[in-house]
Amino acid sequence: MCQAVPSNRRAARRYHRSLFPRTFARLCYLGPDKVSNITLYGENFYATLHAMLIAIEGIDGAGKRTLAAYLAQIVEREGRDPIVISFPRYGKSVISGAISSMLAAPWGQVGAIRPEAAAALFATERFEVKDDIAGWLNSGKTVITDRYIFSNIAYQGARIPELNRDRFIKWVIDLEVTRFKAPVPSVAIYLDIPVSEAQRRVSMRALDDRPYGGDAYESNEGLLKQARELFTKLAEDNLLCPWLHIPVHREQKSDPNKVAQTVWDWIKSRPEEI
Repeated sequence: MCQAVPSNRRAARRYHRSLFPRTFARLCYLGPDKVSNITLYGENFYATLHAMLIAIEGIDGAGKRTLAAYLAQIVEREGRDPIVISFPRYGKSVISGAISSMLAAPWGQVGAIRPEAAAALFATERFEVKDDIAGWLNSGKTVITDRYIFSNIAYQGARIPELNRDRFIKWVIDLEVTRFKAPVPSVAIYLDIPVSEAQRRVSMRALDDRPYGGDAYESNEGLLKQARELFTKLAEDNLLCPWLHIPVHREQKSDPNKVAQTVWDWIKSRPEEI
């Protein structure tokens, strides 16, 4: 359905805000010219909005990197320009070297570093690239992240006493989003895998595929269980954005391309929330 947009820019902004109040903030982020140029709504509205930040989350071994790669292919076939970025960015930033050291024994033993300090380190590494992400979004690209803010919350929050976790979640969001200005995701995709299956998959990875040589987090079963529970809570709460919860099971061999297509179809079905 096509509707005319008021020619006056201030009136156009009021018009868009009334139609899509939850989307308006992200439209403003793209710039007022792009807001005033959008004329299609309903099913067609989504097709006019190219910029999007998709965060893929879950514990180690869930298949985040595989989904990101297949989803990028679908995005490209849709005529959009995908950018895939993984966190931590091993070998691509100064901070990633400190992170790899933190995650490796003996310094990386769980509990050796306070959760707040570890969270600040991961947030700082994201801060290094936040202007790049903002630039990609402002140019209309679809940015797909293998891990994002929510991994920081889940993994470090797993080491926080349960009574204090809500306060910790708010603290991380304030640090990453309010202070460090990390762009807020449009959607989050949660790959929910049992810890036993996740550890089996991780153990099968080639050492060459793990440049940091190992991970004190991924080898700690108790921590992974707590992180998985926290990821599930974040998904149930739709923290910061709409979440899609996808169970992953060993006995159910899923075609990664079909999973990626399911994710993309779900995104396209929710234009009013993206």
